[in-house]
Amino acid sequence: MSKKKVITKKSAKRLDLVPPTSPRVSIGDLCERYSIIQPDLTRLTGYSPRTVATWKKDGVTSNAAMKQVRELIRLFAALSEHMEPNYVGTWLKDPNDAFEGSTPLQVIERGHVDRIWRMIYYLETGQPF
Repeated sequence: MSKKKVITKKSAKRLDLVPPTSPRVSIGDLCERYSIIQPDLTRLTGYSPRTVATWKKDGVTSNAAMKQVRELIRLFAALSEHMEPNYVGTWLKDPNDAFEGSTPLQVIERGHVDRIWRMIYYLETGQPF
């Protein structure tokens, strides 16, 4: 039986993007750490460019947006267990055979982020995908 890799509180602390007692997320830190540009963050979240720019300046205020951004942070943290964190932004825009030539960004935009999580699971368990 293969051992599943789990993101623990200790490994999640390395992110330093979401302090445990703070509702704020540093969008600037998120973009910098994972080399995500603002137009890509707009595509990943589905929010307008103006809203994302406001988040970068003032922080995320709505609970729905906060939940979505935290899910992205979780996904990016899991991806950075398998690649350099600053490569995540590039990887999101590269066509990928695992997604029939679509980019991971397109997969997320279509609402199929579960396909990326499945790929991460296969990578962590060593199963072919």
